[in-house]
Amino acid sequence: MEMASNTNFQRASTLVALGCTLGAALFLSLGNWGAGEVQAAPDAVHRHPSQGSLEPRRLDEGQGERRLVAASPNSLSEPELSGEPSPAALMLDAYYGPDAGAVRAALAQRGIDPDQLNAPVPEAEFRTFLPHWMALSSDERESRKRKEQAWPEPLTSAFLQSEFGLVASLGPMELATIDGIAKLYAPDIDAAVDRYFDHLDVALAMDLEAGRVLISPFLAWPPAAQNPAEEPSGHSDTVFYSLIRSGQGWVARAALSSRDHPEAYAARASIAAAVGIRHHAIAKSLASLQR
Repeated sequence: MEMASNTNFQRASTLVALGCTLGAALFLSLGNWGAGEVQAAPDAVHRHPSQGSLEPRRLDEGQGERRLVAASPNSLSEPELSGEPSPAALMLDAYYGPDAGAVRAALAQRGIDPDQLNAPVPEAEFRTFLPHWMALSSDERESRKRKEQAWPEPLTSAFLQSEFGLVASLGPMELATIDGIAKLYAPDIDAAVDRYFDHLDVALAMDLEAGRVLISPFLAWPPAAQNPAEEPSGHSDTVFYSLIRSGQGWVARAALSSRDHPEAYAARASIAAAVGIRHHAIAKSLASLQR
């Protein structure tokens, strides 16, 4: 059963990628996050249904991204140049308490001195624009469609030889025939991506409301668990999608699990199924052309 595509928060109308207020992506402590895949890990291998189920525990990870958010013009204080601790350093100590030393050590390993940083915006202000910030943009949706389509323009025999094991080269008319077949399935793949992203929007909003989105200033803290949790029954709770946003001095992390969001997890598998159906149709057509 599909969840409604309307979320409990408003989609950001225009969010422009911008450098993190803290200076650089060094502030992100990405580490081994969720199911142990590195950032921007490839999604599950596409398979035709006849080849069996998708590989479990493959993490579908959103690209870490820095976005412009609606902070007030005076919310970012300049770092202090005197011998006194800067506002950023004072905030770090106040926010992290006993963990401040470990956080400072993690920043030092990246060559970052808190006294030379701008202070992050206040946490209360940051939380006001978190719902908009976590929303998936139309650009992210379109990028996913291009990734899943993975079809060259123009189509070449070299691509078919690499992807489908084509033995002989095809002529222009034969290539046009195969290309036409592939394009017949493009709307189904795009629709599957749209359904998946609709579910992701809902799931991210639910996790934000439930307090499962982790936020921290300066860097991602604490480090995430290495492995997904095991349910009492022994079945793994697969973390299938993670998203990292950074900006205005803060990092926000979401990790969606199959236990909390089974509909979104199933919708993700439907993309692979749609691509697999196209793959099967093209392979069948190529086999008949090579007879």
